[in-house]
Parts: sequence; structure tokens; C-alpha cells
Amino acid sequence: MRDFALSTSHGKIVGKDSGGHGLPILFLHGNSASQDVFKSQMESGLASKHRVITLDLPGHGGSQDAVDPQRTYTLPGYADAVCEVLEALSIKRAALAGWSLGGHVALEVASRWAGVAAIALTGTPPARPGMEGLMEAFQPHPAFGLLSQAHLDDEQIAFVARAMASEPYVADFQAAIRRTDGQARQILFASLAAGLATDELDFVENSDVPIAIIDGEAEPFSSASFLENVHFKSLWGGHPARIAQAGHAPFLESSRAYNAHLAAFLREVEAKQRRLAA
Repeated sequence: MRDFALSTSHGKIVGKDSGGHGLPILFLHGNSASQDVFKSQMESGLASKHRVITLDLPGHGGSQDAVDPQRTYTLPGYADAVCEVLEALSIKRAALAGWSLGGHVALEVASRWAGVAAIALTGTPPARPGMEGLMEAFQPHPAFGLLSQAHLDDEQIAFVARAMASEPYVADFQAAIRRTDGQARQILFASLAAGLATDELDFVENSDVPIAIIDGEAEPFSSASFLENVHFKSLWGGHPARIAQAGHAPFLESSRAYNAHLAAFLREVEAKQRRLAA
């Protein structure tokens, strides 16, 4: 595994690359988090069969705060930054595994980059642009509003961290929230309310890109009833996978189960690709 630091038009972006020879999997973290949340995936059997890549989005973790916040801290901005990283790493085809904000970034990348082989979404209901679309796809939660604020006090940070994951991960999430550029939260939600994003619902209903939904049974943000009524064109298994005793971050709280679901999904994707190439 190697660390990388790449200069992009959005600022310096850091990440990790397992260097494997299989289909690359790029993991994309959530709002006010970092690539560290995917440690259990980077250190699992996934990294022996795939080239596993993680990164810190601009304004998060070890990456630089955005050079131009208004340009970068939007779904199109994050997607553009990710595409620059993929190009710098000479990756022509990859699966994307996006959690929460990272899932929305993955869908945005897929709308503009032809190399997306598959998408695994966690805590990410595909929404239509604008506030009405968000309200339809998400269920009300007090932490949701806090994640749109530039400044959070210690009590608010602790509350958001506990909504994101259970112990023993709360302290790490608190540190990640404190590090995040507050403008990233504020500008992102303003841009979402303004409709500055691809129509994710239209994409998943019409795209041939295979999609898996891997959520915790106790997912606090994404609306399960909404997801069950989305007419995905290419949904793995025909319905979302639910991981017992897990909330918003099943890849942490039940990493073995999450990794098994993701590995099975990718095996099916690659088997189909081999059949088409034969």
C-alpha cells in the first residue's frame, strides 16, 4: 500500500492505493469524515483481489481546503476533483463505493466519466435535484441540519458523530468533523438546495451501470421506503441489502458483512463483463 498526494485544480488531494491488479475500487467518504473510515476495507481480502483506493475529499482529512470553495464544495466540484485523481492515477475503469455524501459524488462521477464499472451506495438514496428531492429521499433527523452548518460547537459535533456511527468510532468521527472545512458543509447544502447536481433518480432508473445498495438496518438518514420504490434499472439482487445491527456506517460497524456483500456484488459484475467479452 502506498500513500499519494496529488496536485489538482481543486487543491492537493491525499489518498492511499493498495496497488493490487484487479478491478480498482475507489471508496468515497461522507460529509465531514475522511478516508480513514475505510480502513477495514483497505486491510481486508478486498485489497488482495482488487486495487483498493481511498482519498480525502477537498476540505477533509489530510487534503487541502479548496482553492475555490464555491467551485469545489458542490457535487459537480467534488466529482471533478475525483475525476482528476482517477486521471492522475491512470485509471480507465473502476468501481465506486460511496458512503453518504460519497455516494452522491459517485453518482455525479458516473454521469460524466465513462469508466464507471459499478457503483455501491451506502446511506445514499438517489435524489432528484433541489430541496423537494432531498426531502423525498431522506427521513428527518436533527443531525442532518447540523451537517449543513459551517460552525459546530463541541456538543453538536458529538451529536453528529454519534449519528454517523456507534462506539468505538465516535471519537474518530469527532476529530474528522473538527478538521473539516466548515465552508464545505455550508456550501454543499446551499448548492443542493439550489439544484446544483445531476438527477440521480433519473440516472439509476435509466443507466446500465450495475448498482448495489448496502445499508445498515438502522440507517438513520436514508428513507428505506423511498428506496424500495425506486425503479432501478440495474439493482444488484433486485432490492437493497440490509446489514443487521448496523446504522449509517455498516462498513465500520459490521465490516465483515459489508465486505462480503461488496465482494459478491463485484464478482457478479466482473463475471458479467467476462461473458460479454467472450
